[in-house]
Amino acid sequence: TVLKTFRTDERGLEIFLKLESSYQDELKLLVEFNLHFPVEKIHVRQSGEKLFFLGEGFNRTVVVETSLPFKLIYCPLKTVHKVEGGIEETFQGITAGLIFPFEGKIEINFRLEVSHVSA
Repeated sequence: TVLKTFRTDERGLEIFLKLESSYQDELKLLVEFNLHFPVEKIHVRQSGEKLFFLGEGFNRTVVVETSLPFKLIYCPLKTVHKVEGGIEETFQGITAGLIFPFEGKIEINFRLEVSHVSA
């Protein structure tokens, strides 16, 4: 059973996720965030249950905060297409995966905020 609830406010987006399984051994939940920054240099930093994304020249910071600890994996998002001279890659952004181990059930709160960075 999966229950997702979304709520917005003036600061961002809150996501409430509840997952229950009859499988009683250890499971892993992967929650993926795809962020489409218009710049290729993106800094990713994890601090406890917070994840920070900063794009150079973009002047924005994206913060994802969770109610549980997680393991982070991330990589660039690129499209590949054929052009007259061969193959071309186009940078699209970054994908970040937050991995949460659990047994039986898990409840997680996420908060996603975007803020301006002063120059």
